[in-house]
This record gives sequence, structure tokens and C-alpha cells, in this order.
Amino acid sequence: MNDKDWKEFIEKAKAEYYKIGNISCPAFGNELIHFNKHGFKHLLRKGKKYRPRAEQIKRINLLPSAVHILKKAQEIRGYRSNTISGVFADFWTIRGIHNGLRIRIILRKLNKNMLHFFSVMQE
Repeated sequence: MNDKDWKEFIEKAKAEYYKIGNISCPAFGNELIHFNKHGFKHLLRKGKKYRPRAEQIKRINLLPSAVHILKKAQEIRGYRSNTISGVFADFWTIRGIHNGLRIRIILRKLNKNMLHFFSVMQE
């Protein structure tokens, strides 16, 4: 994929991502999960380094499955927290199967603020 096509793919993916807005999740007592800049950035990067294009594509293509799973999830499968540079972060894991794929979704709260989508990957 040339750079022009790549840029168009990312812009289209970004527009679709932001259309999700927020969804309620039964596993969190129907608390809203926000699909904000943090999650989209993490689909493309790990820290300050861009993920390989193939990995970016795979994660972007898993978004519809992640939304489907989150809307029906009844159980949180993992939790951890940490503090980096004075920022307290809570992370939760939701797992599910959609279209025959085993999916892991990471949700996050920074400094006890709003719950947001952070990552998705195939297991």
C-alpha cells in the first residue's frame, strides 16, 4: 500500500472509530465506555513508536468485534493498575469470541476519570 492509500485508510478508520462515540457495557454496570483519542492512538502506536502497518490493520479490523463483545460482556477477566509520572491508571481486560475469533479488549481509566477503550487484539 503506497503512502497516499495508507493515509486514506487511516483517515477512514479514524472517522469510523470516532463514530462509535461511546457504548454501555453490562460488565461495568452499563457504565459508558468512551472511544476517544487515547484508544485510537494506541491502535497505531505502542508508546511513542508506531506499530508495524500489518498490526495496525489487524487491530483496526478488530474494532467491530470489540464493540460487539463490549455491548454484551458480562464479566471482567482481568484488572491491574499502575502509576507513571504521577498519573494513576486502572486497566481492565474483557475477553470474548466474535466471528470465530478470540478477542481481548483492554479498557482504561486515567486518574479515576472516564472509562475508555484502550486496545484490542486477537488471542
